Formats: sequence, structure tokens, C-alpha cells
Amino acid sequence: MSGADLPPFLYLGGLRLELVPTDAETALAVSPLRESWAPFFEHRPFDAQIVLSLTKTHAAPGDLDLPSQRGFKPVFKYGRTDLAFGLDAPRTHAIAAVDGSLGAIEAAVELTLQGALESRGGAMVHAMAGEDGRGCVFLVPGRSGQGKSTLSRAPGWARVFADEAVIVRLVDHQPRVFGTPFWSEGRSRSFEPSDGVLDLLALPVKASFAELRPCAPADAAAALLACVMSHESGPRARASVFTWSCDVALAVRCARLHFPKEGSWLSGVQTKPESWAHFSGTPSSGPSPSSSSGI
Repeated sequence: MSGADLPPFLYLGGLRLELVPTDAETALAVSPLRESWAPFFEHRPFDAQIVLSLTKTHAAPGDLDLPSQRGFKPVFKYGRTDLAFGLDAPRTHAIAAVDGSLGAIEAAVELTLQGALESRGGAMVHAMAGEDGRGCVFLVPGRSGQGKSTLSRAPGWARVFADEAVIVRLVDHQPRVFGTPFWSEGRSRSFEPSDGVLDLLALPVKASFAELRPCAPADAAAALLACVMSHESGPRARASVFTWSCDVALAVRCARLHFPKEGSWLSGVQTKPESWAHFSGTPSSGPSPSSSSGI
């Protein structure tokens, strides 16, 4: 099936995102995205639908503006040289004026997801996420250069959800990790459009050996907070992301993951629950991140 034949719905993070090109030029520009992200256009369960209207603009760089639409009142706006973006207050409808480049369209999708997830117990995070051979799901938040791609290439992963940006949602107070098409360059694995219950929030530490060392939930929450992808800067948005990061860290085991650059080390890291008795950062006994001065 070609990209042009795929349905207009993207399934990401438990959401269904409908891409609606409003002109022939934009429809043509979206076609390569449908083809390259084909696994995410296949139907999956969802609990909310979001609409992203895309319009091709011929404005000069720096002069892009949102197209007018009756009744559309953006609660959040964002702009750059190739994109003007707005999201409505219910966070169910976004409008983007793009220059026709694939990068601008991908950015519009990311912004829509960021805004929609914010009110649905979720966030996009700069992170690598994967499930090891024992069924333990890792989330490893990190900025560029902290080793996310190196981690994803280690032998032993049963699946890798992404190595650059993943979606995490609190579902019935339990964090779930969702695969995304947002990978670093040089991706060698197939897309993983499924999801899994998060077991371990691990902070990356480059080392010559492999080991998990327990860390306080406050430290893990601070690291997670620093990696949340959001362009909303208002007090309410900042408070929401802070609380969300604390809730995720308190719901799972937290550790520092020491890892070497090469070698088959993952299978030697003890991650099964019976080996976690020495972890101090448990949901029941760990200190509240929001009360820690470390954040």
C-alpha cells in the first residue's frame, strides 16, 4: 500500500491524530510521511481523537501566520521560519501553516501531540525506551549526547520503542510507554508502534561497566522533567509538567544505569522484581519528589 492509499489517521500514544490537508500541495507533501511512518497509520486502540489541519503557505520565511478559521481560538501558538502552529483550548484541533517541507509537517505533528498529551496524563520525552529479554520496560531520559542511541543499539533488547523521543502516559496512575517514529539518524530497527507498562526509570551514566544503582525518586523526577518536550511556558503548563514528572517517578523503580559503549552487557543487568529488594526508591516508601529541594 502506498503512502497516498493509507488512511489519514496516525495512532500515537493512545491518541488518534487525523491529518487533514486543506489543499492539493499539502496533500502531496504529506504523502511521504504516510509512507515512511506506515506502521503508525495502522489501527490501534485510542481514547481521544485530535485533528491537525495542514495548509501550504507561500509566505516568505519569517512571515508565516495561522490561516483564519471561524471559531478557532488557539490557547497555544508557536512559530518558526517554516511553520506557524496553533492549538485550541479543548486540545482537540490544531492548525498549521507549513512551507511544504517534511520537517515542518513532522514538527506540526510533534507540537499537536505535545499539546494533546498535556491534558491527558502524558508527555513526549527526549528518551530511549526499550524492553529487555526479561520483560522489563526501561525509560532512559536524556538530552543529545547522553547515550540514548548507544543504549538502543545494545544487544539484548526484545524491542525498542524509540531512541530519540517517546510518549509516556499515566493510565490509571500507571505509566505506559508508547513507541513513536521519532528516532535519531541511522535507525537500524523497525518501528515499534506498540506500548508497554513502564517498570524502570533509569538515568544514563556512561561507564566501562554495566550496573543499576538505585537513586531517589526526586533525582529521577528532576531528570525526567528536564527532558519533557514542551513549548508551552505558562505557569499552569510548567506546574502540570512538574506534577506529572513527580507522579511518574513515584510510580516506578528509579535507578542510575551505568553502561559501556559496546558489548553484550544488557543481559547481565538484574532487572527482575525479585532482584530489586535493595532499591530504596519504591512507590510506597520513597520520598515525595515534589517535597525535595533537589528539583
